[in-house]
Amino acid sequence: MVRYCGFIAMYATFASRDVDCCLIPEFPFYLQGPGRLFEFIEERLKENGHMVIVLAEGTGQDHVAERMDVVGVKDTSGNKLLLDAC
Repeated sequence: MVRYCGFIAMYATFASRDVDCCLIPEFPFYLQGPGRLFEFIEERLKENGHMVIVLAEGTGQDHVAERMDVVGVKDTSGNKLLLDAC
């Protein structure tokens, strides 16, 4: 299992002409506020009626983990526990 390898999702996004947004764990993103992710999604849906988002493994852990009380928890292999972002 490869963790925190957003370059795989990034290169897949570059190879595709259908992806509107690529979220990778190496760069934080913000959900609410002007110019943030939710606003971008809303604008894109109004323009196209659909949107394709690529999520790499480990993306959004800071948003999910805060609510799930698993910050610092590790799996049986000793790796940081990653929760599903969707």
